[in-house]
Amino acid sequence: MTPALADPRPATRDPRPLVEAIGLRKAFPIREGLFRRRHAAVRAVEDVSFAIREGETLGLVGESGCGKTTLGRMMVRLTEATGGRLLFEGEDLLALRGEALRRRRRNLQMVFQDPAASLNPRKTILQSVGEPLRVHRLAAGRALEAEVLGLLERVGLKGEHLHRYPHEFSGGQRQRISIARALSLRPRFLVLDEPTSALDVSVQAQILNLLRDLQAEFRLTYLFISHNLAVIAHMSDRVAVMYLGRIVELAPRRLLFAAPLHPYTRSLLHAIPTPDPDHRDEAHVLEGEVASPLDPPPGCRFHPRCPLRIDRCHQEAPPLVEHAPGHWAACFRAGE
Repeated sequence: MTPALADPRPATRDPRPLVEAIGLRKAFPIREGLFRRRHAAVRAVEDVSFAIREGETLGLVGESGCGKTTLGRMMVRLTEATGGRLLFEGEDLLALRGEALRRRRRNLQMVFQDPAASLNPRKTILQSVGEPLRVHRLAAGRALEAEVLGLLERVGLKGEHLHRYPHEFSGGQRQRISIARALSLRPRFLVLDEPTSALDVSVQAQILNLLRDLQAEFRLTYLFISHNLAVIAHMSDRVAVMYLGRIVELAPRRLLFAAPLHPYTRSLLHAIPTPDPDHRDEAHVLEGEVASPLDPPPGCRFHPRCPLRIDRCHQEAPPLVEHAPGHWAACFRAGE
């Protein structure tokens, strides 16, 4: 067993989590020269472990470029992991191939950030939403049309929309179509990658409420990715904070917002807009820029920007440690 797989696994007290990541890693090779030899690698996700129970929403938050979307795509095998394990009901999805993987994929779906980019402009809504049903040979002809109609009505659209094209809809309507398509195979696990960030503020609440209603109705399990902490607080049962490819804190939502342990989490919470900005604590204002995943700093990846750093932080990567029941943090000075 590699060291990554031997690391503690946070939030696994539930004997049967629906989805579990164990030491997941993803490195994108950079190739140069005539023979395209590997020159370096972008370490986008590094040794990430967590579990999600059935019916739960795990929020994943962090700055742009920290690896959130890559991790989300890895969870449904749209991006192949470099290493680690990905369990669904105890079965390692990374070991599946061919028909076995195809059957499992019915349970794993993803809703993308930009619905305009994720819908084929040359296909009608009937064709787009019905495509998964056709591919998996679950419905055809009038039965497929009836199934798609039911899905559209469930997300707040009408039968008259069946034969229209994506450009004829607003951003909110297109995202509803994307959600209907993701639900067409009756999945159990959905990765929601910034599902409202491309929408008007007035529409965001409608989509979030729709997602909560669908979760209760179909007992869906969500990995909800966002950089918006207000949305994360509204949607999540637990929250994982990601920095430069690593999980630095993981806790129940209320505990994380009330008593964050990691200095990066405290900085993120401090950045939430306030009606009285003059009373901000300058100790939590981050300095500098996020390091490149092509050349991450040694030791703790956050230490170049951390106001609490000590010499040890320059040399050692802090492990993710449980400081209180269900509250994990990767910091030698957690809570100070």
